[in-house]
Amino acid sequence: MICQLLLVGGGLGSLFALEPRVQLVLKVAGTAYLIWLSMKLWQTDTMSPASASQPISFWQAVSFQFINPKSWLIALTAISAFLKAGSDKPYQMFIICLAFALIGTPCMVFWAAMGAGLRRSLSDAAKIRRVNRVLAILAAATGLMFWL
Repeated sequence: MICQLLLVGGGLGSLFALEPRVQLVLKVAGTAYLIWLSMKLWQTDTMSPASASQPISFWQAVSFQFINPKSWLIALTAISAFLKAGSDKPYQMFIICLAFALIGTPCMVFWAAMGAGLRRSLSDAAKIRRVNRVLAILAAATGLMFWL
């Protein structure tokens, strides 16, 4: 993820310096995507069956990171929200990557553990619907937080 942040930051940082309105377009697009995703989640009251296949290897996970559209969206969103045009770009990139490593990594581990635990405890459609609606509200709130 840090590699993706650096790649996006290098490209977007230059673009933001040339045309600062691009950052606004990316914020709008990222917010719209999260709102759309939260609406889909709000309407979902079923879970797909858990796969019993073999977990992917470390290198498969690294490769998947670069073809996963959600990871690119995270990188685009982080850079468009926090990289300010005209400031010390290397320092800003260092802070963004450090914050992601220190905050994002433990949050993703917690998110995955909670998801695994929830999967075991959600047995009926009503419970699934309630959890999905709470998660949908949190996803929409995340999109709105881009504007703070």
